[in-house]
Amino acid sequence: MATNNCGNSNCGCTNTYTVTAPCPPSCPEVFNASCIVYTGTDILCNQTTVISRYDYLDTIITKLVDYICNGQTVTLTSAGGTETLVNDGVGPALVIKGLNAGTGISLTGTATAITITNTDPGSAVTLTDAGTTTHESLVNDGVGPALATKGLKAGTGISLSATATDITITNTVAPGTVQKYATTDTLPGAGTLPVTHNLGTTEVIVSVIDDNTNIALVHGVDYTWATSGSNNITISDAAFGGGAIRVTVIG
Repeated sequence: MATNNCGNSNCGCTNTYTVTAPCPPSCPEVFNASCIVYTGTDILCNQTTVISRYDYLDTIITKLVDYICNGQTVTLTSAGGTETLVNDGVGPALVIKGLNAGTGISLTGTATAITITNTDPGSAVTLTDAGTTTHESLVNDGVGPALATKGLKAGTGISLSATATDITITNTVAPGTVQKYATTDTLPGAGTLPVTHNLGTTEVIVSVIDDNTNIALVHGVDYTWATSGSNNITISDAAFGGGAIRVTVIG
């Protein structure tokens, strides 16, 4: 076995890159790695120089092993948002956080994509009336996701005004004010005539006049009347015998 007797003479390379006879000269097929020089251009990975021109082979081997084992310094950072997927932000072993499905969410994945599905859509939300059947409900559309309520419409003697948070309903008729409703119709002989007014009260006074003679009919003799709602009365023929009448309702 040949013995390297070169010592620190750099195998004949005396501060130059001209390599002389190999040492030991008895083994010309054996070259010392510290005597072999790379004379090409610098070798880069991305912007990092890994191998430089004129590096010796032993240095090159060391640099390659270090580069492969240690890797480049790579950092994984969050681009923003309130929650980040970054778990381990320093290379070479980079890891991101996994996703857990919370309430109302399901996750499905393929080799290239993760699908996040809302399993509790708005269609599962229902708007219902909390009151009884004897009132008017504000519910218009009771099934999500498009929920709607009825609007308010001002009737006779009422005004509505709204802000961002409230609706104000105002009585535009001063307390104690007399309201009158009048109409002309035909009372059937020995029959009844329903009359719808807009006074919104059962506390009313009713006057009936014969439209042909302009003579007032006598309540209890010629006709009778009764309330059938806050905006409705019913007139019944007694001895009038039917005909055209003018009805005045005061409330």
